[in-house]
Amino acid sequence: GGAYSRAEAESMLFNFPDVLEKELFLITNKSVYSESKPIPVDVEMPKGVYYRVQVGAFRNRIPQDLYDQFAPVSGESLNNGITRYSAGFFLDFDQANKVKSSIRGIGYGDAFVVAYRDGKRIPLYEAMAMTQGDFQASVENEYVFGDNGANKTTAATTPASGNMVVKSASYYDYNKYPNAARANQVEVMSGLFYTVQVGVYSKPVPASSVYNISPLNSELTTNKMVRYSSGVYTDMDSAIVKRDEARRLGIGDAFITAYYNGNRITLTEADKLIRENGEGIFLRK
Repeated sequence: GGAYSRAEAESMLFNFPDVLEKELFLITNKSVYSESKPIPVDVEMPKGVYYRVQVGAFRNRIPQDLYDQFAPVSGESLNNGITRYSAGFFLDFDQANKVKSSIRGIGYGDAFVVAYRDGKRIPLYEAMAMTQGDFQASVENEYVFGDNGANKTTAATTPASGNMVVKSASYYDYNKYPNAARANQVEVMSGLFYTVQVGVYSKPVPASSVYNISPLNSELTTNKMVRYSSGVYTDMDSAIVKRDEARRLGIGDAFITAYYNGNRITLTEADKLIRENGEGIFLRK
């Protein structure tokens, strides 16, 4: 469908079209937003299925000229106090993905593609099933698993009873490692949750090895390594905030992953479980 002309786009930077007919995205040489003309938050969104590029999620108010190289940008307030910001509107995933790469190239390294239907966030796989054919590989590549997608587990199916027997696990004898950081063991956690992987080690390590980040989880892998993660979250945006915190501490390769009934799964598998089972599938804290 092409893109709106620059003049058309400039008229839509604060009030978006009712129905998106073309790509809406501009490269700018200065911010179009300011304290007097702030980034729109919680405004009416277009109808239909489309993609955007999420560029940030913050608990605190941001400078209104923070995003000074592209537009439009808008924010969404979440119930947990986080506001997430996204840029552009795209009818095609591939075009959104190209823009994501460009945005990462100018310094927003955590940008990623998200999808909407009638203004509500939906899983990528759901949007892509409606807008293009072979999409599974693209969905998987959109997320950063840290292992390039290798050694993925298959999500377990929830029995009719709604209960699942959690796999047994052989844990390290922590008495042999008196200085090891104490961590919650993901193998005994029932339900789905997101967390942030912060390191894999050959044995339990002290808290200083993971920059004293907390709270801490651990998992004993099949090859007897100890995989550490931080936090237990039931929404992606809280996990993004934790991942950014980990990276600021110095864990540059921290990334978001998910667990279901003690098994590590991909983010796409997590999306599918939520779609099929609803919010009740999440870990009950």
